[in-house]
Amino acid sequence: MNQKIVRLTIFIFALSGCSSLKDYVSKGAPNFTASFKAEGSFLQSKELDLNIFEYKPNCKVKYLGTIEMDRNETKRIALPVNRAIGVKLVYDHTILWARSETVHASDPFKMVLRKDTRYALDFEVEGGSIGSNFYDVTNGKRQELAPVEFYKNQCKDFEDE
Repeated sequence: MNQKIVRLTIFIFALSGCSSLKDYVSKGAPNFTASFKAEGSFLQSKELDLNIFEYKPNCKVKYLGTIEMDRNETKRIALPVNRAIGVKLVYDHTILWARSETVHASDPFKMVLRKDTRYALDFEVEGGSIGSNFYDVTNGKRQELAPVEFYKNQCKDFEDE
């Protein structure tokens, strides 16, 4: 009897999908908008995970969580201010009729957000390439910003914390 319970438990766990992703918990008023645009038909599925990290001066990276999005979705969240933050887009492109799946990932987009400032990061997927644009949208206008390099004199590479 115990063997059947163990097998059933393992089977249910396998079906549920083992994932080490945790939901990002947004604290405070939203200061960051992420949008994801991708073309495709109803026979194609494009799902997005926006992974959020904090870069530490000791060359470590702390995973803060993940926000799940769907094709052509926009999410408003609160990200930490005055800290070295990175967001990485990972999207799963599935063609249902061909039973084909491809996972694409962007390079981490690095930034330091200031208090009382609102930001937008737009991702656009065409084919296998991921484009991104980062803006200050505090005054209702979109002023383009560049990514930031963190601790480049201290850290050659970052390790997971």
